[in-house]
Amino acid sequence: MQRQAEGRAGERIRAQRIRKGLTQIKLADLSTVGVRTIRELEAGRTLRPHPVTLRLLMSALGIPDDDHAVTAHSWESGTGQGDAADDLKPLSPLPATYGDFIGRADDLALLTGVLVQGQRLVTVTGFPGSGKSRLAIEVAGAVQKSTGIRVVLVPGDGEPVAAMHASASARSATGGHREAVLNSLSLGEPVLLVIDGAQRGVWPAGIPRPPHPSFQVLATSRRSLGLPGEIVHSLSPLAVPAPATQGTDACPAVQLLIQFIRRFQPDFRRTALTDHSLAELCRRLDSNPALLQGIAEDFSIFEAESLVGYVTADLVSAVAEAAPAVLAGAREVLAGLDAAETELLLQVSGLTPDWSVDDVANLLNEPPLRVGRRVRSLLDAGVVQPRAASGAPRFQVLRLVRAMTGGMATAPLSPSAGHA
Repeated sequence: MQRQAEGRAGERIRAQRIRKGLTQIKLADLSTVGVRTIRELEAGRTLRPHPVTLRLLMSALGIPDDDHAVTAHSWESGTGQGDAADDLKPLSPLPATYGDFIGRADDLALLTGVLVQGQRLVTVTGFPGSGKSRLAIEVAGAVQKSTGIRVVLVPGDGEPVAAMHASASARSATGGHREAVLNSLSLGEPVLLVIDGAQRGVWPAGIPRPPHPSFQVLATSRRSLGLPGEIVHSLSPLAVPAPATQGTDACPAVQLLIQFIRRFQPDFRRTALTDHSLAELCRRLDSNPALLQGIAEDFSIFEAESLVGYVTADLVSAVAEAAPAVLAGAREVLAGLDAAETELLLQVSGLTPDWSVDDVANLLNEPPLRVGRRVRSLLDAGVVQPRAASGAPRFQVLRLVRAMTGGMATAPLSPSAGHA
């Protein structure tokens, strides 16, 4: 009876795989089950397939949980869902974060709504230090609160989720994510995977890939992952007032900087002069949360006006002191641009900090849609940001990026070929 159940399981998996047009290699990619294991199971040579292996394959193929041909062996061998439920540990809390969540209410509402409605894969992109990890935590918490879905935190190829904000105990809770994924599959429950620091072409070991039917994925990455069905949300810098604007109370970037300063100086007091300097610092540092946090530490030994002078005189050196990880990440981003992206970045870096796609298309004498796609790739990389303006969308290159590319050979804007 047991061998018959095993044979039916292999036959059912093979039939469903062929029906969906999947190769054994593709099924292995989706389910994280080894190709050899799939081959042996389909051939009926596996004597005792683990129930978690069956669940991984069932989920990847969309086979219903009550399909007896696949689950019979689990029931007969006494290692079915009951044991998995006993082994399942309570949910670990999401990583603790510091301070109020400022300036991202619209991003939070949009991404929460998209995931609650069932979107399978959402990738939050942005420049290093822009707050992708913090946003992912907030979104995951909101989705969990709204739907009750289980959230599993998975580190990508970098720091664990929100390493800058999380406590040591919370960071350690991200370990064992593979076990949590397998336990969730054993129970057949939906899961939201939060993969922080994902990279294109690289996927965490043992984690099913989209579009796996049992999982939704919320990823953070410097660039889009290029996977089927992916929705990309590019994170723009926080809003900061224009130089001539009076008042900073409603400015998210300034609010965040003050919150960081008071972490080191609880008695910090604002004046009209310091408010002006705070706004200028936010502008000079591209309203980047990690840079604002780094410079906030210096308020205990420098006046705000002095810090503005240091940042203005040598932005790259200031960033190297305040947030070296951001500078290192920025260098990696620039090194990762392809030749066409680098050429366009150098060209638009020479424009005034407020230009449109049409402006660039006219100067290059190229079709606007072609130029628009190239500008879109720079937005995706986070090196270009949108400018708040009425009428046609306008953009600017990040100040840090302009400072870093200032020493590179630049060419005047001219028609360029090969960018179809």
